[in-house]
Amino acid sequence: MRYLQRFLPILCGVLCSSHVAWADRIAIQIHPAHLRVVESAMVITGEVVDVEEKLVSYPLQKENPKAAFDYQMVTVKIDRTLLGGKGLTQVRVGTTRLIHQIAFQKGQKGCFFLVPHHSGDFFTTPSISSPPYYEQQMLNYKAELELVERATAILQDPAKALAAKQIADQQLAVQVLLTRYNSRTHLGSGDAKQVEVPQEISSKIISILSEMPYFNQGTVTGLQNLFWMTQPEKNGFVQRADIGKPDLQEKIMKDFLKANQKKIKLQQWVEKQT
Repeated sequence: MRYLQRFLPILCGVLCSSHVAWADRIAIQIHPAHLRVVESAMVITGEVVDVEEKLVSYPLQKENPKAAFDYQMVTVKIDRTLLGGKGLTQVRVGTTRLIHQIAFQKGQKGCFFLVPHHSGDFFTTPSISSPPYYEQQMLNYKAELELVERATAILQDPAKALAAKQIADQQLAVQVLLTRYNSRTHLGSGDAKQVEVPQEISSKIISILSEMPYFNQGTVTGLQNLFWMTQPEKNGFVQRADIGKPDLQEKIMKDFLKANQKKIKLQQWVEKQT
């Protein structure tokens, strides 16, 4: 779990155990487009067509059923389904002002990042770090939506994304897939298990990763962080205590990946069927 903690800071546990004044003490990290997609079970574009006046109380976390919050419920008419939600024409969405910092208004249009609520018959945002994109409020809405579309396409067809002509597109695919594989957020609060990623996908990811820059490049995470998402210790990697220079660390990481490209077995979180 330490891999996920490094790269997808999920604040819900902290928020639930804090007092109302948490917002004054926590610096909120808003995810870029591709990481919002990674956290989501469903990504849609649409319009808020109804706002329910009455607030409904639900627990924020399955593990803490007594910590209930008031949810504002809205109905979003779906224009396009980018990920999940097959066959749906509208969806009920609930958020809390205290935790999610979102107050929907009728007529709002945009792109919504959603996961099923663990006990209510509605969807909610994956985390405070993944709010919607509002079309009327963003000058760069179209550009951000294009990034969302790229990320959802990666999840829907990993093999095609990893075979992209542009190296930058391949590297984005590696980041999106590795982060998704290490995350359980998109599964909501249901039971989950780890299963092996198909070997052809796993080997391709390792091959591309072994050639990636060590440091972050724009919104794409570098080898120094993505390497640990492969859970290298499970595949025989031993961290040396005498490493002090990034160039030496980079060489050791890349040599390990290249030598074990066909041996490393990546795993991903999936919903456990009951």
